[in-house]
Amino acid sequence: QDPRVLHFLQRNAAWSTLPNISCSILAPGGAASFPSWPPAAGPHVAYKVGSLAKLVTALTLADLESRRIVDLDCPASRYIPWLDACLADPGRQLRLVDLLAHTAGLPRGLLLEGNPGPAELRVLVEAAAPLRLGVPARYSNIGYMLLGGVIEAVTGLPFAKAVTAAIMAPLGLVSTGYGALPKPSAAPHEARCFVPGARRVYEPAPSALRQAPRAAMDLHTTAVEFAVLLAALLPGGGGWPRGRFAGHLARLRQLVAPAADGAPLGPGFRTEPGRPGLMFECAEHFGHSAALLLVPARGMAIAVFANRASASAELATIAGSLARHLGGDEEALMNAYPRPGAVAGAYAAGAERLAITRAGPRLFAAFGDEAPSPIAYVGGRGFVKPAGARTSY
Repeated sequence: QDPRVLHFLQRNAAWSTLPNISCSILAPGGAASFPSWPPAAGPHVAYKVGSLAKLVTALTLADLESRRIVDLDCPASRYIPWLDACLADPGRQLRLVDLLAHTAGLPRGLLLEGNPGPAELRVLVEAAAPLRLGVPARYSNIGYMLLGGVIEAVTGLPFAKAVTAAIMAPLGLVSTGYGALPKPSAAPHEARCFVPGARRVYEPAPSALRQAPRAAMDLHTTAVEFAVLLAALLPGGGGWPRGRFAGHLARLRQLVAPAADGAPLGPGFRTEPGRPGLMFECAEHFGHSAALLLVPARGMAIAVFANRASASAELATIAGSLARHLGGDEEALMNAYPRPGAVAGAYAAGAERLAITRAGPRLFAAFGDEAPSPIAYVGGRGFVKPAGARTSY
């Protein structure tokens, strides 16, 4: 329990206005779960961890394959008969590995709530047809929702029970699952950004817990329990459960595919271009965020959780700094932060351009050639202007 790490997490939580933050660290020298801010939260507080659910869904399928219950290289039409009719090339077959590797040509499926049933999923997929298989990979929540149905079909169990039997129960995880958060839990917060007169970029506001598709992004867990899961993914040695699911992770790493944005996509994780041994994921839920960094060859894994939406980028930066610290970088935890409110300037993301200007205590934003508009409220990933129009940033 390095006090420098605890202080680093506290400073980052304060700067990024994270109501709660927890962290799990595994390294060859041991493991630690940090409750950091506020200290009373403790390491057993549950968070929704967004798309880290995809990794658990993929591990479940790898486990089922290891027990010869499913063949991941088989056509997905064995379980989803109507799927091949949606392909652009009728001579090809969409396989389960295509859904896992995001190479099925499916759309992302943003902001989907609840758990759409088979009929609703079919409508979503057919609306996106014709699907073009292959690379570059295209990140898709819908693909993992379909895989959730495959898990139910091959096990004869509801999705949550099937995953619990394959992954959670063997590791003794009792606070990891789906649906309602167990107690104690970190209450969700939305991110209100660039609020006029605010002292910081983000001002969190309490929000209601919203249900998301289980197989794609509704997993909840604690820092302590996720550390156990991460240990099961790392190479063997060091005692149970280390290495229990390392073979499953090796299978999933075979499915990494090139992506259009340059960061190759895998089943529940991404890799650094040119550094396939470094795996990461930035995950969002409605009111929670998470980040994962995994380096199996070094026996290192870091996961960071917070109960504020749109915080995964900050959490990924925290995880990267912690990794450098574990690697011996003495300055990795010595952050220098910009002044609170110093956000005026020009920003770009691809072809998009955003200009933020300041007039006294007020902030104004303009996309492209738009006239500057006062920022009345920002939530999730968009500005809401005084007239009620919404635009992304």
